[in-house]
Amino acid sequence: MTYIIRAASVMDAAIIAPLLREADKNEITAMLGWDEKSAIEYSIRTSDEAFIATRPDGHPILIAGVGEGIPWMLGTPLVSKYGKSLVKEGRKKVREWTDRYGYLTNYVDVRNSTHVMWLSYMGFTIEFTPHFIGTDRNVPFYRFYRSN
Repeated sequence: MTYIIRAASVMDAAIIAPLLREADKNEITAMLGWDEKSAIEYSIRTSDEAFIATRPDGHPILIAGVGEGIPWMLGTPLVSKYGKSLVKEGRKKVREWTDRYGYLTNYVDVRNSTHVMWLSYMGFTIEFTPHFIGTDRNVPFYRFYRSN
């Protein structure tokens, strides 16, 4: 399946936010307590690099980026249709970012086994110790990391 990867702009937030998977929306709410559009705009603005993957017709698949060694990614249900090729592209990107920063780390909602599995495929180590760091103190997060 064909897709296009390009630099993300703040305008992309309004397009992809309503299309996010429920798990991504829940993670944003639990971690930040923000609406999806605001969280994506903030992530793009504070990233050193942000990109969006779309179908050729412009329909978004995922949006991702990294800032100061903190990687992030949010997806639409289309991620599963493009999974294998996105894993390949994602691994390349994660290697580039690891080379650039030396160390990557962030947190993932423990309720989202799909995200945890995806991070493992990307070469991250998952610490299976719950951290209650979000605005919703009832939702635990796992820290993930990767280094050179």
